[in-house]
Amino acid sequence: MKCTILLNNIFEKLKEPFTYTIIAAFAILCSCFCITVNQYAIRETYSEKTENMGVSPFLESGTIIHQEINVNGEITELELMTEGISEGDNGSIKVLLKHPKGSWSEYFLFDEIFKNGQRISIKLPSGIVGPLDVYISGSNHVKPIVLKTRSEKLLGQYDINGAIQNGNLLVTVKTAVIPRYTYLRICLLVFMLLVFGFHIFMYRFSENKREKGLYWLAVVYIFCTISIRYPISTLLAEPYWETLTNFSHQTLVRGIRGSFFLDDAGYWPLLPRLISYVIIFLFYQKKYMGIFYGIICLSIIVGLTAEFVKAKYSRYLFLEARFIISLFIGVTRYLEISQMLLLHNIAYMGIFVIIFVFLNDLDVMPSHMRGGIFHNISFYLQ
Repeated sequence: MKCTILLNNIFEKLKEPFTYTIIAAFAILCSCFCITVNQYAIRETYSEKTENMGVSPFLESGTIIHQEINVNGEITELELMTEGISEGDNGSIKVLLKHPKGSWSEYFLFDEIFKNGQRISIKLPSGIVGPLDVYISGSNHVKPIVLKTRSEKLLGQYDINGAIQNGNLLVTVKTAVIPRYTYLRICLLVFMLLVFGFHIFMYRFSENKREKGLYWLAVVYIFCTISIRYPISTLLAEPYWETLTNFSHQTLVRGIRGSFFLDDAGYWPLLPRLISYVIIFLFYQKKYMGIFYGIICLSIIVGLTAEFVKAKYSRYLFLEARFIISLFIGVTRYLEISQMLLLHNIAYMGIFVIIFVFLNDLDVMPSHMRGGIFHNISFYLQ
């Protein structure tokens, strides 16, 4: 009986359109969470593959081979290549690892190395960031074992009993780097979670308050989602293509008059030029020019995609439908938002402007605004 009542309550809630705005927002939150988890760390592998093999040293009794591992990021795994080990050979190889956090050693039996395809695999504890010193020596073996090398110096210094050699050991190094935008994504996710809690609480609000609240919720969801998907084009923007290396550079070098009518690859990038003028001559900003540029472009996109939630479009669709449509346009890959952030596919923005102009009630719009709008549309269509 209780189960039936619960199912009936859930069914009644699902009949209300506002419930679907919560479901849509939850789906967006889940997608942002998946992006953050999947791209939490950048994993790189310095492979053992090489076309330039070095002179492979023999690991004899009393020989200590040292290799410095100096790579960026947290070192998670090492793999050394050997030669000359046969099935049934007796003996072992000692690998000593030294790091500022401490030192530890492991012994690898010849039989285990042979079964592993002549490879020595070492998994490191968490938090080991280069440089790392690896010392290799033999133990209880009769015939000498060969350690493969490469002629390139990719990792650091390599020596035998202190005598520096050319090249490096043939070693695979797996690393993980946590980029700075991971922490930005986590902060935005926490903020979105708080906003989502407020979104659920809005169920108790009146219709008028819901309309205003859902608009600002759409702005927050779209802003945070685009920032999580494209952090290096928005809140942590870096120089990329002609956005900074050309538009802003020409503004700095030529000034307003010298760069305003300057074309680029045969077209006239008016909006990027205007944004560059605002950043350079209004904000006097050079060091964080990329971030300012990204935030301005992001704000334009968020404003356009969330526009449809406003009350003036209520005669076309009910509030919850307009909210979900705005989210769909702003947070999915339905439009190439990444190119719009760089203002390369600026035509999409013009299409948005034209659509919203014709959706507005032109009868209540001042005559000077109507004239300016239609003049701009005709110029754009040409």
